[in-house]
Amino acid sequence: MAKELSFEDKMNKLQEIVDLLEQGKITLAESVKLYKEGLELTQKCKEELEKAKHEVKILQNDTLEDFESNIDHSYSADENIL
Repeated sequence: MAKELSFEDKMNKLQEIVDLLEQGKITLAESVKLYKEGLELTQKCKEELEKAKHEVKILQNDTLEDFESNIDHSYSADENIL
């Protein structure tokens, strides 16, 4: 079983693929193979980003709800605040 690449490793691999394709020094068959690999890596990275975005949104909502529920709204304009 192959070890799953980290997000950063996938991005680095994508950059390597782009560099190779831009150089134009590989065969058509190799180009197609790399292009396909790049598409697969792109999809995996997109899924990871969406998952992270969803998790952050959940964390922000929980934090905001907790923060707002703990606020003391009984502020008086006559109080001295330093």
